[in-house]
Amino acid sequence: MVRKIFFVMLFISSINSLFSQEDLTLTEIFRNSYSVYERMRDPNTGIYQAKINLNTNNDINNSSIAVDGMALVTVCIADKMGWITDAEDLVIETLTSLSVGGNGFTPDRNPTGYYRHFFSKTTGVGTSEYSTVDNAVFMSGVRFCKNYFSSHPKASQIATLADSLLNSIDWSVAVVDPNNDPTDNDGGLYLAINDDGTGTGNNITRPYNEYILVAWLAYKQEQEANSTGPAQRLWDMWYAQTANLYKVNYAGYDILTVKNLNFQAEHTYQMPYYLCNYYTTNSGGDTDGKGYLHYMENIKNADRAWFQNTDTADNTITIEPYEWAMSAGSGINPDTGDLSQGHYSVDKINDNPYVIVSPHTIAAYMPINQSSKDDILSLYNNNKGVYELPWNTSKKLVWRYSIKEPTWLAPKIQGVDFAPFVFGIATLLEYCGPDFFKTYNDFNFSPSLTVKDNIESTIKVYPNPIRDNKINLKFDFKNQETVHIQIVNVIGKSVFCIKKYPMKNNIETIKLPELKTGFYFLMIKSKTGQLVKQLVVIN
Repeated sequence: MVRKIFFVMLFISSINSLFSQEDLTLTEIFRNSYSVYERMRDPNTGIYQAKINLNTNNDINNSSIAVDGMALVTVCIADKMGWITDAEDLVIETLTSLSVGGNGFTPDRNPTGYYRHFFSKTTGVGTSEYSTVDNAVFMSGVRFCKNYFSSHPKASQIATLADSLLNSIDWSVAVVDPNNDPTDNDGGLYLAINDDGTGTGNNITRPYNEYILVAWLAYKQEQEANSTGPAQRLWDMWYAQTANLYKVNYAGYDILTVKNLNFQAEHTYQMPYYLCNYYTTNSGGDTDGKGYLHYMENIKNADRAWFQNTDTADNTITIEPYEWAMSAGSGINPDTGDLSQGHYSVDKINDNPYVIVSPHTIAAYMPINQSSKDDILSLYNNNKGVYELPWNTSKKLVWRYSIKEPTWLAPKIQGVDFAPFVFGIATLLEYCGPDFFKTYNDFNFSPSLTVKDNIESTIKVYPNPIRDNKINLKFDFKNQETVHIQIVNVIGKSVFCIKKYPMKNNIETIKLPELKTGFYFLMIKSKTGQLVKQLVVIN
């Protein structure tokens, strides 16, 4: 009994060392953040409401086609994390409702396939515009699901529904033909499509902004049809090279922008990172030697510089180093200053009067910014922007708050804006990994990539926690394979490495060197793919 108590105490001690408490806290925040989408989901239709209340436990009936796309990606993350066991069924229900309807829900679409921006999550009825970018976000989520679940048991059913949806929108009508545009909107895209399915009028946007998603889908649709038209000309003329795009400078950083050189909200850079493979993988090689990731780094640095400059210029406030990042979400109406009034705010450089911090924007930079993880934890530990979820007050997450008006509380979480918080944390090595999005947001997706990503289904690791410096690996490969086994510590230093051959239906007991109590990462590579798994060692 004494020996058992000793080991329990030692285990607790190890969990509280080597950054373990921070890791556990972040995991809790991560899981709680996904629960927002669980709450948003209608149990009868699989449609997600556009936002949730933080000050009441009441649901909101309106959905957004974009939030349905973002929510589908969060389901993939939840499945990857092992939080849910019915991910495929959830996806099938959502895709079915939005393709053929059911349970009283009928999707409201125009003749060229575009959905209403907002509509009832229970009936599908809506009166809003047929927004091109919101449809692009949705279809990006559909494609992500098709790719992610391609090696799962219900892959065929998901692929059939996904393909039906992906082929149901004519993206060419969203493109303003540069040869037939009398309003000097060269490079233009329609913000919305008419009720009759056409795109006409002056409701047009120009590069650069989040409508790169629309341009990308239109371009790829033309490519898949082996045709050349306005979409390819638009892409080649503008988006194919960042050198073609307008820039504005802040604090020495060039930032992609629109023709009038206004600063853009940061979701215009982050959303394409997660949903557009061309953007995700474009780190350089353009004619100016600077790809999209270079400019994503620039807007991040410019944002931090704005908060530092604001701290210097305004002696009525104090801004901590971990307080930064601007984007969209619940805010304060600048016309009234009423802190109790609900208002949707799109904050940007030189246009953030209440100095609102957006934690979801901090998290979304995690793939390119190592300090984002520590900044999120600092916000949480210092009770900055920490909210209890009204349907379960034991669960907390971080969301927008004002440095200028510290008593203000965000009344709602908008699902589209909040999703990058979940996405960003997912890219950490200890969760879904840094390649998660660029693997599944690719149009030219190869099923073999999914097999590689799901090697974990063929390998069992036990025990975990590890005692006595021994670990068992159970392999269940279809064919014999050579495997490379490596263990690294929390700072990335290799502490164990071995090559094993052959492996098929083996159980291997691996003798490890003397390892200190703490967290490690096990990495197993084979021709099928690789597995990364967190280990706890107790010695």
